[in-house]
Amino acid sequence: MKKKLILFATFLFMALFSTVNAWGFFGSNDKKEEPKPHSIPTKEVIANDLIGRSFTEGRDDGYFGVDWRWRVEDGEIYDLKILNTVKEDDFCSFILEIKFGNKTKRPPKYQGRLQVDYGLQNNRWVLEVVKSKGVEIVKTGRYTDNISTKIGDDGWGGVNQLKIKNNTDSSLIVGGAVRTGNGWRKFSVILKGMEIKGVGGTFGGGNVEDYEIHFVEAY
Repeated sequence: MKKKLILFATFLFMALFSTVNAWGFFGSNDKKEEPKPHSIPTKEVIANDLIGRSFTEGRDDGYFGVDWRWRVEDGEIYDLKILNTVKEDDFCSFILEIKFGNKTKRPPKYQGRLQVDYGLQNNRWVLEVVKSKGVEIVKTGRYTDNISTKIGDDGWGGVNQLKIKNNTDSSLIVGGAVRTGNGWRKFSVILKGMEIKGVGGTFGGGNVEDYEIHFVEAY
């Protein structure tokens, strides 16, 4: 009889413990904490995420035109600074100052500002948007004397254009501005060794009245 009472008391205690534990008084070993979102991307992570992404000059009155694109290759970003950060629960945005170009090859190199936006997907920050806030070529001043320029007839009957000649056997990129009847506009041209190209004229924006050269760099 005594043995039966002990077994009954043990059973009663275990049943009571299970009920109380189910109510949460003793907690649960099976309870898992919700995973915390990763910290926002560092500049090293951002630089890596930009590989393969493309962006424009980011200006309506730039040198390179609306169709010009830069595509970031591995190792080309050699300086990156985060100027501003906006953080929300599932979104973060950065304003960056970057310098990029292939350091092992010839110039040119470029510098500019980008806006990059990240979204939180499956507890991971994913780069969603890359937007240019302005890109420009790094001016060294080393190649300015390697071109010849003049305003002359474009060969189509009394309309002038700016003619630029590369006086070296290496490729150059030349940027500047020409003034036509519609005012000033910027341009850039890539010249192979000893090549001559025209800016403006009958099929290039109109009669060129004046011009400025803003940069000449190796390309």
